[in-house]
Amino acid sequence: MAKGESRSKVIIIIHSVVNRSIVQTDFNPTKAEVITVPPVSIVASIYTLATLTCEGTGNQLNWLVRGGLLSPAIAQQRGITYTDPGIGPGNLSSVLTISAVPNNDGISIGCQIISYQPFQQVFSGATLTIRGVASVENLIMKFNSTSLLITWSPPVYFSNDVPLGSPVSYQVLVTDDEDGAIILDTIIISNTNIAVPNLTDCDSFNISVTALIAQYTSITNTISNNGSNGYAVDIKITNDNFLTPNVTIKVVKQLYLNLIMFHCLSSVKLSSFTIQHFPNYYQ
Repeated sequence: MAKGESRSKVIIIIHSVVNRSIVQTDFNPTKAEVITVPPVSIVASIYTLATLTCEGTGNQLNWLVRGGLLSPAIAQQRGITYTDPGIGPGNLSSVLTISAVPNNDGISIGCQIISYQPFQQVFSGATLTIRGVASVENLIMKFNSTSLLITWSPPVYFSNDVPLGSPVSYQVLVTDDEDGAIILDTIIISNTNIAVPNLTDCDSFNISVTALIAQYTSITNTISNNGSNGYAVDIKITNDNFLTPNVTIKVVKQLYLNLIMFHCLSSVKLSSFTIQHFPNYYQ
């Protein structure tokens, strides 16, 4: 550089048409550390994965979360993974993937590229915005003598583009576990419980509840009641004569995940057969 010449510096402004965001990064052709592809702010649907890319030249590329270096503990807590950027000096590139869970809404994510010697660095930042509604919580079923009661708790998260005071509706679907027939399919507003007549704990069915608010539909929360669909095998050996023992195998329908509920046995069909052993038959 001749005496009296000033060192040139160019500011690159990158406009994101999709996200209407502006990312500013310094590009100086005389600098060893340069970000050529900065991470861009992104809008993601809740419970999906969002990706950000950073590329440049230098000795080292680091990811930052909320202004601090991304550590293994923070990566695990936030649901973050990233590809190995490589080792400089030279071209560096990394793709970061983050889970769009409610506690990551509005989180700032940065890329830092370092060069040495002497030590110099450049930064570029982006923001993750999450849109949508979380699933219902605490989905529970209770039985009385004549019906099934389904209860749940409202979603704990709505994105900030949902107008305040928007009513929440719930689609409740109950289907037969054996043939998929629809037992109940209804939409209710505000209430977080519903009774379904003529269903008992001896029946097998699936329950799904989905939250609906403004323009968003939540991921469905589902629970099942196994009723009397399972089977238990009871094997009994009678040693009246040790040379000719009798073996009885009884197949019994089993209820509630391996727990026999005796009040349902009236609706259970039993099958049994006897195997007799004749030790001298082939002699």
